Amino acid sequence: MVRHVACRIAASAVGVSIITQTLQAAAKDRGLAPAEHTLHPIDVPAEEQEAQPVRLRDRQLGPTRDDPAYGRAALEVTAVLGIGVAQYWANANTNSRDWDFPHWSDRLSMEGVRFDNNTHVTNNVLHPLSGASYYMLSRANGMSVGASALYTFAGSTIWEWALEWREKISINDMITTTAGGIAAGEFIVQLGSYLNSAPGETSFGQDVAKTTLGFPVWVHDRLDNRRPDPRPAADNLGFSSEYNHRFTAGYQNNWLDDTIARTHVVRGVVLDGRLVSLPGFLQPESFEDTFAGGNFSDGHLAMQFDSDGLRETELEFNAVLAGYFAQRARPVLLNGYVGFATGIEFYDTDTLGRGDQYALVHCAGPELGGNWKWKDYRIELRARASADFAAIRSLAWPQVQEVEPSAVYKSSLERKYQYHVGLSTRLFASLTMYAVRFSAELGWGSYRSIQGLDRFQESVTRDLSGAEMLDDHKLSMSIEPPRTPLRFYSELESRSHESALGGQAAQRLERRLVAGAGLVF
Repeated sequence: MVRHVACRIAASAVGVSIITQTLQAAAKDRGLAPAEHTLHPIDVPAEEQEAQPVRLRDRQLGPTRDDPAYGRAALEVTAVLGIGVAQYWANANTNSRDWDFPHWSDRLSMEGVRFDNNTHVTNNVLHPLSGASYYMLSRANGMSVGASALYTFAGSTIWEWALEWREKISINDMITTTAGGIAAGEFIVQLGSYLNSAPGETSFGQDVAKTTLGFPVWVHDRLDNRRPDPRPAADNLGFSSEYNHRFTAGYQNNWLDDTIARTHVVRGVVLDGRLVSLPGFLQPESFEDTFAGGNFSDGHLAMQFDSDGLRETELEFNAVLAGYFAQRARPVLLNGYVGFATGIEFYDTDTLGRGDQYALVHCAGPELGGNWKWKDYRIELRARASADFAAIRSLAWPQVQEVEPSAVYKSSLERKYQYHVGLSTRLFASLTMYAVRFSAELGWGSYRSIQGLDRFQESVTRDLSGAEMLDDHKLSMSIEPPRTPLRFYSELESRSHESALGGQAAQRLERRLVAGAGLVF
């Protein structure tokens, strides 16, 4: 399909940015410098307010601004679509496999609106990255989350309804490009804003970081002659301390078993990042405020290998787009938020003799979070519930096909997956005590398949409904020596996937022990 270039660019940028930030981290203390302002105080004694006059919030983090360039954003999204069209027709021999040649009138009815049967990577990595490009360009032009989401939806609609006119309109592409693109794009654009926030002179490493992974924000700041706010103190990486961040990069060994007899060993790299673009977060300040700029976001990438090559890939983005936040800093710091969240997860493994694949678009749902902090002690809690759209491998499919091989099934099942809707929840808790950090994460999802909208529905003779249950648990411990960027960690993890399809059932169980070392900055 259209999006291979975006995938390569994103991967390269991540690598360069991690290297440059690592060099910065190795030279500086990990602790954040205190911010130089105070936000809307609450519950602060009057005498203290008089002793320390309050300066109201006057800084806006992230790319949103009062004079967004709507027209330029539209032109840039159009340019991305034009690049996609050129690539599409340059690879016509490959793309023609998907040509259905629907009548133009079918595109105005459900006859031409279906779920497609493309590969797991095409549908659930390349399409969200394409949507992320529409969204990032819109946000980098100063547009709000809501307006950028509309531009992302418009870009996806134009592609599916007009530019891919030889194919049926793909429902799943519309969802993953739009909702998945928002989740991925928000984290990437927040990261870009952070990397372009240095309040003073920048080093070579900072320049490389902001012109690679932070490129969309950097180039638009140059076009508009916008400069970073010089007032905040610099943090441990030399960027604005008004952002709260935690980035980790690790190399790890994974010992897997299926609780019966099979074992497998893989090793690889894991990259994680979390950004909070809310001035005063975890600083000794009391305030409350609403937010609507994607102020809480995170990203995760893991790739595991063995002697035969890549065996496991995991990619995840989440963003709390809008909500309410409150913080009290005396006698101990306590804060909390409730917000509207979205996210996307991609998982692909080929271990333990039975692979697995799923992609979950967390379209919409609430997230609650909070922190308790005193000196070098911190407790963090987060909880999320979401309505999901999912593409999940049916583990029971081989058994169904073996029972009745002559039947015609959904074309997506020929690639071993079905489309589903469902609900998911995720809970996260961590405890930090000086140099030691403990964390626990629980995830659960229940899904039912969608019937009657296969790409070749008219040919299907057995349209089987299915159910999928996903369950995962993780316990982690890490040692992070103060005043160093070093991190040593271990994890215990279990995953369970239960499938039911056409009267058949199957299950994949996995237990995992992880030991790794890396950097935190």
